[in-house]
Amino acid sequence: MSIAPRRGLSPEFFSALQSGELAPIVERVRADRTLCLEIREDSINVYYRGGSLLKVERAGSKYMFGFDHNYFNASPTLTPPPSPVDAPTWADAVPAFKNAMDLFFGRVPKDEREIQQHLLRDNNFGGVARSIVGKCADAGG
Repeated sequence: MSIAPRRGLSPEFFSALQSGELAPIVERVRADRTLCLEIREDSINVYYRGGSLLKVERAGSKYMFGFDHNYFNASPTLTPPPSPVDAPTWADAVPAFKNAMDLFFGRVPKDEREIQQHLLRDNNFGGVARSIVGKCADAGG
């Protein structure tokens, strides 16, 4: 019998997201409704329009950040910013990454992925989600 791998974040990773060195990434996602943060196995992905805008992985006691620079191939005049090394710099680079992804998806549409992210956002934050949460809170649940 094989044991399914654990999915989720280590306590250290979770703490770094909540109030530690990765908090600027979470703040950016909370401030921008077009972004979606998804938890993986001791890593997170931030999605935009259904594409991975940012991946953060734990590497020992440090965090590795990644962005698919192929998105910059959609426009010859667009160049990626220098590789940021810390979470605040990555959070500040989000607009440049979104611009590159917008141009890429204009040439290489990924409509199904984009619709899936839109549905996920509506499911989690839309009017129906708020009304269900309100009813659960009113019922004491």
